[in-house]
Amino acid sequence: MTTSIRRGLYRTVVPGIGECARVDMRAGDAAPYLERDMYRLLGFAPPFEELVFKEKPAPER
Repeated sequence: MTTSIRRGLYRTVVPGIGECARVDMRAGDAAPYLERDMYRLLGFAPPFEELVFKEKPAPER
């Protein structure tokens, strides 16, 4: 059996949320941004602190 790894893409600051991680769509209803505690709780990788920080979120298409 293979295990799917939930991936964080980068850290950023989003108005109304604050510091968060941009994540892939495996976050379900919480995607595309997760707060630090939820990111850790759901077992995303790499660790939140190791995500690259980006000033502005990329525009969604």
